[in-house]
Amino acid sequence: YVGAATTKSIMIGLIILAVSFLFVPVTIAHPVLMLCFLMLTAISFSLLGFILGIWARSFEQLNLVPMLILTPLVFLGGSFYSIDMLPPVWQTVTLFNPAVYLISGFRWAFFDTADVSIAVSLLAIGVFSAICFAVISWMSGLLYLPRIFVYHVENIEKKQANFIHTTDTEFIDREVFLEWFSGHASKVDSVLHIGARTNTTEQDLE
Repeated sequence: YVGAATTKSIMIGLIILAVSFLFVPVTIAHPVLMLCFLMLTAISFSLLGFILGIWARSFEQLNLVPMLILTPLVFLGGSFYSIDMLPPVWQTVTLFNPAVYLISGFRWAFFDTADVSIAVSLLAIGVFSAICFAVISWMSGLLYLPRIFVYHVENIEKKQANFIHTTDTEFIDREVFLEWFSGHASKVDSVLHIGARTNTTEQDLE
């Protein structure tokens, strides 16, 4: 998902850049570093988007963060002005805004001038991406709850081979599953039925 979102973001950025050449004279002082910043920005925001996708339970929640948090951060991150224009106190506060380093890095790549050192910008983007990746790893671990597989005693050895690399897995004979379930129903989050018995002629459909 992160790779797909990153690819989409890079393609959109390059298309916008190509279209801009048709209307205004665009000079890129450091084209290689501009592409590096484009890739880092796409990766970092894709990681953040993945976090929001795991966290959100509805489209309303999903739109809440970009609208109330990300958009103000971008507008207050020096997009339309230099942070040197701000009072000293607000300059210090602005440095805690991760968008400042993304914007400053792009500004340096295009115009060879920046509000923040290019090395600091690269470091800040790297740290932000690492934090997002760590949060994703932690949140993904929460999704893999202990699993219980119901099996038939005749094919347990074949079935267990499919789950040799899984953890927190328990196998229960289907003949005693209903009895087990009656005593553990309150602890079961969901039941997923995969496949079916190949021979259904023995079932009484009435």
